[in-house]
Amino acid sequence: MARRWKRRPDGSNWGDFGDHDQLGRLNLITREARLRAAEEIREGWCFCLSLPLDFPGGRVLAPHRFPPEIRPTQRHGRNFFNYPLSNEGAFADCGCDDSVLLCTQYSTQWDSLSHIGRLFDVDGDGTQELTYYNGHVADIDVVAPAARKAPPLRLPVHPSHPLQPFRFRDGDELISFATPKGSPARRT
Repeated sequence: MARRWKRRPDGSNWGDFGDHDQLGRLNLITREARLRAAEEIREGWCFCLSLPLDFPGGRVLAPHRFPPEIRPTQRHGRNFFNYPLSNEGAFADCGCDDSVLLCTQYSTQWDSLSHIGRLFDVDGDGTQELTYYNGHVADIDVVAPAARKAPPLRLPVHPSHPLQPFRFRDGDELISFATPKGSPARRT
């Protein structure tokens, strides 16, 4: 795949982590950096750095951002919240599932490198285009979510990194990310 840009903005880090990078400075959070950070742990306290999803509230600065909408999921036309599974047989269990419609910039930033771009002559042809990190161009590389279908989850298989069985323990977290088809995935 060819480089997306011929020119990069002054002071940008386009290309510093590869021509097709989608992580930016997150590339600096390597295994070694995480191990160095772990050496700083003295008491084992943990705390959340994110804000509540409805904080700070209001829409004065960004009227296009809405607070989250939390609602129960549906099962057989009924709210699946305190739902007795005896409705479906001889089960004694009950269940609760909810869904969240979330504006990713309303509170805690579920950000991306295409959150803020600028008009820039990425090709050096004299035409300014709406351009994001590493030369991703609006409506070509950066397409509104409603205009595309989320790809199915696929686990990477590579001869040097065969899939291994894994048993989760208390405190383990699973973090996943998706890259558009044809984009190189980066393992950090």
